[in-house]
Amino acid sequence: MRAYHLVKRLLLKRVLKYEKRLHEFNLKMTARRQVKSMIKTNRSPRLSSQEIKAVRAFYKSKGYSIQNTYWHQHYKAVNGEFHVHYIPEDIFRAIISPRFNQMKQWPALLDKNLYYQLFKDFHQPKPVVQNINGFYYVDEEIVSEELAAEICCNTNKPLLIKPTIESGKGKMVESFSIKDGIASHNQLDILSLFRLYKKDFIIQEFVEQSEAMKKLNSTTLNTLRIMTYLRPDDV
Repeated sequence: MRAYHLVKRLLLKRVLKYEKRLHEFNLKMTARRQVKSMIKTNRSPRLSSQEIKAVRAFYKSKGYSIQNTYWHQHYKAVNGEFHVHYIPEDIFRAIISPRFNQMKQWPALLDKNLYYQLFKDFHQPKPVVQNINGFYYVDEEIVSEELAAEICCNTNKPLLIKPTIESGKGKMVESFSIKDGIASHNQLDILSLFRLYKKDFIIQEFVEQSEAMKKLNSTTLNTLRIMTYLRPDDV
């Protein structure tokens, strides 16, 4: 029995090691496909041989042999400036981020419906209706689909609907108003709008942003993403 557990532990350790390598490889390839597509779409000019040489030398000095300079090519094309300090997304996603974050837990934190529980002390857009795994919630209480629809119809304000899982880049984020039970988005009745999103979505009231943030783009809700580095003695 002791030998069985020893062999099992060794096999599990090896399987997890290969699983980690496969996950890292997939992240790199996904980032690479993404940047190649952007380079092709934007017709980004190639880097000069001197720039490529500078990038490779910089990363070599940090102990990493960079395999391509696609992201440097893309970043330079976007902002018109070349810097060796650009961090390629394939390196960030596959190596840097997993090094500083507990990656096994982060998928559980992607549901935007959870933000009202995780960040209770922070101002957030007011939720009108939440759909979590197919169940409707209003004021943190489960309600029927009919009542959720009625509450939306009785809200005489512009509203916003968006997915709460696998969302981003404005995917399926829509603003709408309701008149006589019909949403301005695709002229759907509210129940049909619910079913268009199926499950895991949220309907919120609009947020009035500050004049300073509005200057970035007056037609969108502008946000800032802040990344923190947690050290043993401070942040």
